[in-house]
Amino acid sequence: MISAMRVSVLIPSYNVADTIARAVESALAQTLSPFEILVIDDASTDNTRDVVRAIAARNDRVKLLPLTRNVGPSGARNHGLDATQGEVVALLDADDGWKPERLERLCAIMREQGADLVADNLVLYDSGQEQEVRLAHQPATPLAALDARCYFEHNIFNGGFTFALLKPLMRTDFLRGHGIRYMESLRYGEDLVFMGQQLLAGAKAYLSDEGLYLYTMRVGELSGQHSPHSRSQPDFVSVIAELKKLMHHADALTRDQIQRCIDSFRVAHKSNTARSLRRQGRYLGYIRAMVDYDIVQLLARQRIRKLKARFKRLS
Repeated sequence: MISAMRVSVLIPSYNVADTIARAVESALAQTLSPFEILVIDDASTDNTRDVVRAIAARNDRVKLLPLTRNVGPSGARNHGLDATQGEVVALLDADDGWKPERLERLCAIMREQGADLVADNLVLYDSGQEQEVRLAHQPATPLAALDARCYFEHNIFNGGFTFALLKPLMRTDFLRGHGIRYMESLRYGEDLVFMGQQLLAGAKAYLSDEGLYLYTMRVGELSGQHSPHSRSQPDFVSVIAELKKLMHHADALTRDQIQRCIDSFRVAHKSNTARSLRRQGRYLGYIRAMVDYDIVQLLARQRIRKLKARFKRLS
């Protein structure tokens, strides 16, 4: 029975006192009740822990795991993976939320397909308007098998939404049996590498087209407001280094896609370097850096997306 599947929810948190309750309550409101909800607090300096303790006092499935020093999102998630007692691990960010039927739907797929990993579509959420906006991805079918080659093919970075943003359900025994953990050197792109490791290790994975995960946008498409809990600042160099390591475990076709992914991160890194020169007032260097065909293409794609979003707000 689906109800026999024990799900452990991992929520890393850092200074999210104003959003953590929404995330935890969305997990508690699931039609398939999670076995446990582990909030790994990464040495917050606000009252995040007090908020979690108050919820835990009312529901013993909620457990606070306080860390004594800040270890970053990868380290916090690894603490959660070490502590989990469920047969399935579900990831939830502290400023995001779930639709009530999410665990039930995804666990049903996991059971029926014998999957090691199942992910759903993202519903982009504008925190400024407190409103759902649209789906992040347009899968070709309602349920599609996902392998490493396809995964990296959909992680070509151009400033948009890639498969690295998916928040899957994963079988604990697969992760532990293959020794798969988050790379603690990464504070950006950690999910990209973590999920890539699983697929390269042979995880049987599926992607549903249903939008059941509410993903808070860095900048709301409707409100134009920045989320107060924007994700980590990009560190493309570290991500590229880890992707190069993954290439040693991939077949030829998958290596080609990983290389395309690496190349796209290099372009983004060049663009960030150019912007840094501008902020420093080194305008000649900035102009020289910007006269790069790859950067022009990247900025053009980003500009087109912004114009489309503005048009939606006005229509």
